[in-house]
Amino acid sequence: MHKNGSSEETKRELTQYIRPNEKNIEINKIIKTNSHAIIIEMPNEEQAEKLEEEIRNKEVKMKFDRLQKRNPKTMVYGVRAELGKEEFLENICNQNLSEDFDLDEHKKETKICFETKEVNRKKNIVIKTSPKIYKRIMNKKKIYCGW
Repeated sequence: MHKNGSSEETKRELTQYIRPNEKNIEINKIIKTNSHAIIIEMPNEEQAEKLEEEIRNKEVKMKFDRLQKRNPKTMVYGVRAELGKEEFLENICNQNLSEDFDLDEHKKETKICFETKEVNRKKNIVIKTSPKIYKRIMNKKKIYCGW
C-alpha cells in the first residue's frame, strides 16, 4: 500500500480509517518502508481480501498491491567441480530429502541460481528452494552430495 508522503503518514491515515477489530480483520504486522509505502503482513489471502474491500468501501485513496514472498536461497559449499547441475540436484534430493520429497517435486521446487568459480576442484552453488525444502535442509547439520 502506498501514497505520497512518508510511510508513517500512510500508516497513520490507514489506521485512522480502518478498524481491524470492528471488521474482524487479522493483521500480523505492519512494516514501514523507505518509499512512502507500508507492508501489511496477513495470515492468509482471505484476510487480505477483507482489508482490500474495507479500503475500497471507505474510499481511502491508497494503492493496494499484493506481494509474493520470495523463496529462500541457500549456499552449498564444497561441491565437486565436475558435478553437473542435474546430477547435483538429484544427489541433494536422493541423499538428503528422499523421505519427504520425490525427485520430480524437488526438481520443480529447487532452482540453481549460480555457481562460484572452481577453486581446488571445488565450487559453491546457490540454490533457491520452497520454504518446506529450505526448512528440511536447514534442520540437517550437513548436506550430502555424492562422494
